[in-house]
This record gives sequence, C-alpha cells and structure tokens, in this order.
Amino acid sequence: MNSMSSATCCQGKKMASRGLCSNHYKMVLKRENPEYAKRQRFCIARWRKANPTAFKQWYTKNREKRIRYVHDWYVENKADVKKYDRKRNLLKTYGLKIEQYEKMLVSQNGLCAICKKGENGRELSVDHCHKTDIVRGLLCKRCNWAIGFFDDNAELLRSAIEYLEKLKTSPCS
Repeated sequence: MNSMSSATCCQGKKMASRGLCSNHYKMVLKRENPEYAKRQRFCIARWRKANPTAFKQWYTKNREKRIRYVHDWYVENKADVKKYDRKRNLLKTYGLKIEQYEKMLVSQNGLCAICKKGENGRELSVDHCHKTDIVRGLLCKRCNWAIGFFDDNAELLRSAIEYLEKLKTSPCS
C-alpha cells in the first residue's frame, strides 16, 4: 500500500496511529503483518458464520461504504492485484507456479520460443497441448494464435510452409 500521511487520510476522522484513521491504520497493519491479517480473516469468518442475519443486516446497512472501501483498496493495490491474478491464473489454468513461469522465461531469454521476439513489456503466453494440458513453452500472442488456428497440427503447418516456399518467387517474399 502506498504510504499515507494524515493530510491524505480521511479528513475529519479521529486519527488512530501514524497519522491515519483506524480503517487505514488497520490496512497498514494487515499489509505489514501477515499473521495479523490471517487472524483478522479467521475472526471475521467465524463471526459471519455465527451471526448470518446480523452480517446480512450490517452488509445491507453499510453497502455503499463497503463498495467504496473495496474500490479504494483496489485502486491503492492495483499492481499487487494484477500480480496475484496472474499467479492464480497460471496455477489454475496450467498448473504452473510463477517461479516455473519465470524459469521458463529466463531459459528462453524473455523471447518467444518460435519467432524469438519479445512482447514489448507484455507477458508471453503459455503454450500448452489442449489434449494433454502439458505446457510446451512460452510464445508471443501472434505465434500462440497461429498455432491455435492450425489446431496444433504439424502436418497442416508443414503444408503452409510448403505453400509459402512454393511462392518464394512472388513479390511478397
């Protein structure tokens, strides 16, 4: 979370500590102390389970406040959310940990396995077999789409290569 000063924190609210209101101070505590954050999540989940109607009433009463809080948190933590989403997507979709992805990226020098070009700041796509779900390598979007359009069919790709080589004498080549 970005460091916040008392000048930027909830004008008019009573300050809790470090020049922050109690809500923002708790956010900082959760960020700095993962054990505190874990304990808070556990306590809140336990209370919600024990008091379902009270929680629904509280949520209904504080809906706008909650939406604003979530939005503010998202804006302040956008980069972290993006990293988390990427990490979760790699694991869920390909069974690939971020460390494995980064190792593959280093082994390919940060370049597409086919065209040997970078993605200009964008992440390379994970190429995988759709039948076996085995990860094959990292490709740029164009190469990944091209293989997909050829249905991962090597014969079809060879046929396309033959077609292009047959036309070498044309002005396009």
